[in-house]
Amino acid sequence: AADETQGFVEVPVGLPKVSLKRETLAPLGLAMPPNFAWLCGDYNFYLARRAMPSARHYWLIEHDVLFDLEHMSEFFAHFEAHPEYDFLAGWYQIHGNQWANTAAMLPFADPVYGCLFPVVRVSAAAADHLAVERGRVSEAFLAGHVKIVPNDEAFTASVLTTAGYRCADLNSLGREFYKREEFCFGPPVPRRVFGGVGQPRTGRIHHPVASGETLRRKATEWLYRAPDAMFHSRAATAAEAIRTELGDAVGATFDATVVETAARFR
Repeated sequence: AADETQGFVEVPVGLPKVSLKRETLAPLGLAMPPNFAWLCGDYNFYLARRAMPSARHYWLIEHDVLFDLEHMSEFFAHFEAHPEYDFLAGWYQIHGNQWANTAAMLPFADPVYGCLFPVVRVSAAAADHLAVERGRVSEAFLAGHVKIVPNDEAFTASVLTTAGYRCADLNSLGREFYKREEFCFGPPVPRRVFGGVGQPRTGRIHHPVASGETLRRKATEWLYRAPDAMFHSRAATAAEAIRTELGDAVGATFDATVVETAARFR
């Protein structure tokens, strides 16, 4: 699944591609606010469903997820043994009003459930139901009855749970595949800390993991989203990640940028 809202994305030869952009979504009648490609990751499921209608389940896995397993097949084989589940995700749980995504979802479901979207599986039946319910949300948004489109994490978990589909956390079926501190929306972890000579596998999935220039960019973005009180502690974490991945010279350049930014804006 390729986000092509900003232009063509090349994929390896022989792999099918579903293109997420306004032109491909238009026939589905879904609302497309300016940030829909980020906000509505579940739209990829509806495109995949149309492109591959014979599939029983669909996995959506973000590009910055690392499977630190001897064989990735361990992960998929484990869940293939549980075809009865319609929705699988990390951090699947009920949420209160303190969650940032609750308010947008409350007009459509109460209570509100949530999850993390880096690794998600939905069944074909669940994808079809979600598409119908996204149409209902889109109608309300386009008619001006609601001002915000619910995000993918709240929408999928809440709609499917409320409708009685079988939903579960990735860790709830007999094996721990993630730890919350390793699978979250924290600072990007350097790819090079995994898989070194003589280094054992963790046997888990990790997010976010990045390498090269992508890590520097993501670490910088993560830093500048920090509340004022957390800016300097985040700067230290980001600098360590950049040095680990890209070396001391790049780390020193980043340090200078942080000092300049802190003096000017903080």
